[in-house]
Amino acid sequence: MRKIFGVLFGLIFLTMAAGLVVPSFIDWNNYKDDVARRVNEITGRDFAINGNIRIAVFPAPGLVVSDVSLANPDGATARHMVTLKSAEIRVALGPLLGGQVKVETLKLIEPVIHLERLSDGSANWAFKAVKRGGDGDANRTASGVPNEGSSETPLIALDNLTIENATLIYRDSVSGVTEKVEKLNARIAAASLQGPMKTSGSATIRSVPLTFELNVGEIIRDRTVPFNLRAGAAIGKVTARVGGTLVNLTDVPKFKGSVKVEGENLAAALASLSGAGAPYLLAQSFRAGGDVTATMAGVQMEKVDFSLGATRASGDLYFDMGDKPS
Repeated sequence: MRKIFGVLFGLIFLTMAAGLVVPSFIDWNNYKDDVARRVNEITGRDFAINGNIRIAVFPAPGLVVSDVSLANPDGATARHMVTLKSAEIRVALGPLLGGQVKVETLKLIEPVIHLERLSDGSANWAFKAVKRGGDGDANRTASGVPNEGSSETPLIALDNLTIENATLIYRDSVSGVTEKVEKLNARIAAASLQGPMKTSGSATIRSVPLTFELNVGEIIRDRTVPFNLRAGAAIGKVTARVGGTLVNLTDVPKFKGSVKVEGENLAAALASLSGAGAPYLLAQSFRAGGDVTATMAGVQMEKVDFSLGATRASGDLYFDMGDKPS
């Protein structure tokens, strides 16, 4: 995901030039091909700005682009990995003069993101940069991203990233699992592209409206990230707390940590997730928690402490995460 944000932040340098060097009356639409070529070099994917590029100099250097798309690799189900109705970026001028890119505002309107594990086991979020000749490659990793500490790597901080009406689709062509997050609205603040990050907002998953608060730690070697999540659903008055670590981000993602879920009506909560009815006996308050190891294929819980009304139980559980969880 860092590289997806990296594509958007690459446009920040266009903003910097506009605010400090180039008069605002220049038609930046003439530079669409140059921007697309640069993004292609970084990601190895076709990038297009089908709408307009608009520059603002005051009160802060700003860039607005509309109708943006980033292609998927061959073999992916969807044509594009990312489409975006519009994006607005504004950076603080003072920190910019000191070599730091401090994003005062980054607003993404109606992004649609497809994350897919293809049938050959590869992932569409793994980018392959276009090789370039000359000394410019010396400070780049094999993926085309500047090495940490190189002169090409800017320090980027996010004061306010706003996402409006986003759609996120995860598809695993190997296991056949598909999940969809809709109506995602969030505000995010991050110390850098590697984290840490704080966010809060709302989304709809499997037709269930949710609210959430998420704290993410610094990403370690692009593979491991600690996080804490609190989510709530009005149906059944359910709240959930999840804390732990995501590992193998570039391979087969796995979560290891702890989960605690409680609510006032288990029957209503199960019905909302599965789309089927639940026994009336389950229409009671409930609480469950334990240690968890989870992948997209299944969830294993150990040392589980569960209560339903006045009944309590403990043990181990396994959930099959199919279209209808069991």
